[in-house]
Amino acid sequence: MADLHALLSKTLSKEQLAELYGKIFVQINLNTAAPSEILLIPGVGNRMLREFQEYLLSRREGFYLAALLSAGVSRISSSQ
Repeated sequence: MADLHALLSKTLSKEQLAELYGKIFVQINLNTAAPSEILLIPGVGNRMLREFQEYLLSRREGFYLAALLSAGVSRISSSQ
Protein backbone atom coordinates (compact mmCIF):
# COMPACT_ATOMS: atom_id res chain seq x y z
CA MET A 1 0.00 0.00 0.00
CA ALA A 2 2.84 2.37 0.85
CA ASP A 3 4.43 1.68 -2.54
CA LEU A 4 1.16 2.37 -4.33
CA HIS A 5 0.69 5.59 -2.40
CA ALA A 6 4.22 6.73 -3.14
CA LEU A 7 3.76 6.04 -6.85
CA LEU A 8 0.38 7.75 -7.09
CA SER A 9 1.35 10.76 -4.99
CA LYS A 10 3.93 11.71 -7.61
CA THR A 11 1.18 12.61 -10.06
CA LEU A 12 -1.98 13.15 -7.99
CA SER A 13 -2.90 15.87 -5.51
CA LYS A 14 -4.06 15.02 -1.98
CA GLU A 15 -7.64 15.67 -3.03
CA GLN A 16 -7.29 13.40 -6.05
CA LEU A 17 -5.73 10.67 -3.91
CA ALA A 18 -8.57 10.89 -1.40
CA GLU A 19 -11.15 10.65 -4.19
CA LEU A 20 -9.35 7.71 -5.81
CA TYR A 21 -8.98 5.82 -2.53
CA GLY A 22 -12.66 6.41 -1.79
CA LYS A 23 -13.57 4.75 -5.08
CA ILE A 24 -11.16 1.81 -5.14
CA PHE A 25 -11.19 0.81 -1.48
CA VAL A 26 -14.38 -0.41 0.16
CA GLN A 27 -14.98 0.00 3.87
CA ILE A 28 -15.78 -3.22 5.68
CA ASN A 29 -17.67 -3.42 8.96
CA LEU A 30 -15.69 -6.12 10.74
CA ASN A 31 -18.56 -6.81 13.13
CA THR A 32 -20.92 -7.82 10.34
CA ALA A 33 -18.60 -8.84 7.49
CA ALA A 34 -18.66 -12.35 6.09
CA PRO A 35 -15.42 -14.33 6.39
CA SER A 36 -14.95 -14.07 2.61
CA GLU A 37 -15.06 -10.26 2.89
CA ILE A 38 -12.53 -10.19 5.72
CA LEU A 39 -10.18 -12.37 3.68
CA LEU A 40 -10.14 -9.63 1.00
CA ILE A 41 -8.19 -7.37 3.37
CA PRO A 42 -4.51 -7.38 2.36
CA GLY A 43 -2.44 -9.43 4.78
CA VAL A 44 -5.38 -11.31 6.30
CA GLY A 45 -5.16 -15.05 5.94
CA ASN A 46 -7.07 -17.97 7.40
CA ARG A 47 -5.15 -17.87 10.68
CA MET A 48 -5.81 -14.17 11.31
CA LEU A 49 -9.45 -14.66 10.29
CA ARG A 50 -9.84 -17.49 12.80
CA GLU A 51 -8.22 -15.43 15.58
CA PHE A 52 -10.44 -12.47 14.77
CA GLN A 53 -13.56 -14.65 14.84
CA GLU A 54 -12.51 -16.04 18.24
CA TYR A 55 -12.00 -12.47 19.50
CA LEU A 56 -15.45 -11.41 18.31
CA LEU A 57 -17.03 -14.46 19.92
CA SER A 58 -15.32 -13.77 23.25
CA ARG A 59 -16.47 -10.13 23.15
CA ARG A 60 -20.05 -11.15 22.43
CA GLU A 61 -19.98 -13.71 25.23
CA GLY A 62 -18.56 -11.06 27.57
CA PHE A 63 -21.33 -8.61 26.70
CA TYR A 64 -23.93 -11.34 27.18
CA LEU A 65 -22.47 -12.28 30.57
CA ALA A 66 -22.35 -8.64 31.63
CA ALA A 67 -26.01 -8.22 30.63
CA LEU A 68 -26.98 -11.31 32.61
CA LEU A 69 -25.07 -10.13 35.65
CA SER A 70 -26.57 -6.68 35.36
CA ALA A 71 -30.08 -8.11 35.14
CA GLY A 72 -29.38 -10.35 38.13
CA VAL A 73 -28.02 -7.48 40.20
CA SER A 74 -31.02 -5.30 39.41
CA ARG A 75 -33.39 -8.13 40.44
CA ILE A 76 -31.51 -8.66 43.68
CA SER A 77 -31.37 -4.96 44.51
CA SER A 78 -35.05 -4.40 43.68
CA SER A 79 -36.16 -7.25 45.93
CA GLN A 80 -34.46 -5.79 49.01
